[in-house]
Amino acid sequence: MTLELTAPMTPGLGYTYTVFFVLSDGEAVSNPLATTIYLDVVVPDGPVDTTGPELQGMPADIATTTTGASAVVSWTDPTATDDVDPAPTVGCTPPSGSAFDLGTTTVTCTATDATGNSTSATFDVTVTLAAPTLTGAWAKPLDVGVPALSGRVGRNIPLKLTVSAGGHAQGPDDIAAPSLLVQSLAGCTTTSAVTGMQDAGHFAWSGSTWQLGLDTNGLGGGCMRLVARVDGETVMLMLANRTAWRFAAKGCVIDLTDSVYLAGLPQPRRTQQIVLKGVVGRHDRVNWAFRRIAKRDKRDAARNASLELPF
Repeated sequence: MTLELTAPMTPGLGYTYTVFFVLSDGEAVSNPLATTIYLDVVVPDGPVDTTGPELQGMPADIATTTTGASAVVSWTDPTATDDVDPAPTVGCTPPSGSAFDLGTTTVTCTATDATGNSTSATFDVTVTLAAPTLTGAWAKPLDVGVPALSGRVGRNIPLKLTVSAGGHAQGPDDIAAPSLLVQSLAGCTTTSAVTGMQDAGHFAWSGSTWQLGLDTNGLGGGCMRLVARVDGETVMLMLANRTAWRFAAKGCVIDLTDSVYLAGLPQPRRTQQIVLKGVVGRHDRVNWAFRRIAKRDKRDAARNASLELPF
């Protein structure tokens, strides 16, 4: 015997059906049989959501500088879309507007839907110390009261330079060695045009000042301007054909050191090499470039430093 029931169209629990079993016509029984059927009508669950949201508009890596131990960094949080949840939540750790210590910190942004599925992505925030603002002063034989010297070619001039930042003297542990640039002038006034330039070397730290003995042999006659530079980010190269190139770099300190050039020469030749210096964990990225300096720009070649002390 087969019994068929048609379920109600309305979902619900505990639908009750009583079924009686009787004999066919003409037969009799004193105790008819009966059974009760309980029926629950439910709507089945839909497909299980196992896919996380999709992040959009993730910030790129951020690099900034500070004069202290940390910097407040802000950005626009990413957004997210989901195939089921119309409004997934998005948050970043650390959040935008937080103070970031020196070094590189990884920021993690996470989107979560109503089911609990999540998707994450990261970007880096790098904080480095800003270059200090430097001030400087010549000591004798040059000082405020003696802004210029006169003499014969061949004389060695003992130059002394004091460099400070925030009132504190800057020595070899603080800055790259200052360099000296000699500019040949068309006249003997402060506004005279620059007709040539040459590198006169780097100062050496002695006692509490930077010192350099300027050898005037080879400078020729006329008026010269001396420019002391402390920037650590720019080096000017003057070639034998008198063309000038500027090498610049960000995120490190540039220095020139003595070296020997061997390639393609019958004998070694004394030269200098460019050295980039930085602190591991603080200078993780260096941007550099070479640019040829046009003749009209040569008078400004030494004006990109944080400190210039011409006379």
